[in-house]
Amino acid sequence: MENLPATQRGYILTKEGVVYRDNLTVPQEIPPGFLLLKIMGSSICGTDFGMMKGKKDPWTVENVFPKMVEGIDLIFGHEFYGKVVQRGTNTITNLGEIGASESHYPCPDCMEKGIDGHTCNHFGIFGIWGYEKIDKTHAPVLGGGYSEYILVPESNFYPVGDLYKTFLCSLIEPLGNTFMIAEDIAERNIKGNVLLYGSGPHGLNLQVFLKYFGVKNIVAVEPNDFRRGFAKGIGAANLVVTPNELTKKFVDTTTGGKGFDAVIDIAGFKSVVDQVLDNDLISEEGIFGLFGLPKEENRSIKTIDNEYNMSDFIFGRNVGKGMTESGREFMYVGYSGRTDKALKNLIAALQNGDQGMMMQVKLQKQLRMAGPLNEFKNMLDSGFPGNMGKDELKIGFTEFI
Repeated sequence: MENLPATQRGYILTKEGVVYRDNLTVPQEIPPGFLLLKIMGSSICGTDFGMMKGKKDPWTVENVFPKMVEGIDLIFGHEFYGKVVQRGTNTITNLGEIGASESHYPCPDCMEKGIDGHTCNHFGIFGIWGYEKIDKTHAPVLGGGYSEYILVPESNFYPVGDLYKTFLCSLIEPLGNTFMIAEDIAERNIKGNVLLYGSGPHGLNLQVFLKYFGVKNIVAVEPNDFRRGFAKGIGAANLVVTPNELTKKFVDTTTGGKGFDAVIDIAGFKSVVDQVLDNDLISEEGIFGLFGLPKEENRSIKTIDNEYNMSDFIFGRNVGKGMTESGREFMYVGYSGRTDKALKNLIAALQNGDQGMMMQVKLQKQLRMAGPLNEFKNMLDSGFPGNMGKDELKIGFTEFI
């Protein structure tokens, strides 16, 4: 086992934003069922960008600050991978194994029952929140990946094989979201026409995965010029268009008048639901997947049988029948988080011969820049372009590889 230092470097969250420290404590006692990883790389997502603004970010003020525990330095970052250097009792992972981690972890009681962090009612998220009340039914606060060492439950750890040679290991967590969607589309035997709203990181990933699963015609809708051009450069979608180009004539020509077999709103655009329903963009018995969270808290959707708050529908992974203005019936599907199955299948797919290598090449084009841990904040402050939004392309550190 590796001799551990007493302190480590990392970035902690304060109400003023993120602060670099070089005297953070390294865990010395590994709890049963836990692994200690030496971080090999981390990336940043939109949630992290908001947290870096501290009290200037409304989501952070509303959702993170109330759960900050007095006296605990909250190291932020939830997209990471690393090498196992210590392990607690009741674990079977080999020392030296390299892997990525699911970001949501369950409370101790759910962990014993095999319930994951997306199903547990009192879950924690690395580097975002846990609970001050420490008992078997509340997940404790666990520091995140912008550090040198991190404690993770073994059930959250996913060995990555030879993928450790690429920065994609750090992206396994966000890639798992859209791989799960693409896998669901494939299991529904949808291979024809799929319409996708959004070409930010999640939208780009989904385009790549839909192509991997054999969807013949992928049409991406993106209003932002930079994102649209970037998506065209990656080349996974057959067409990348503006919302104004999505006319009835275009849809009829593209789909033979039937509408798209699946429509996925990856970005949470306000007008998507109305546009799909009013213009018969979706086919009879098609799938309308909702992933992107709406910016408005009280947005709702109406199924044939009920009305839901849209965020609750998505987080609950609900399904329900909907109907277009002309009377076409389809199925709403809420997509949220990742599943154990999706993460394992994703890692296998990325190592699946030439197809896997092609996906790796396309997905890694999102990596904007990377450098050492102590330079992370400077990289962000150096003029990180905003054309694609708060997490336009990935950024991270890789100095421990």
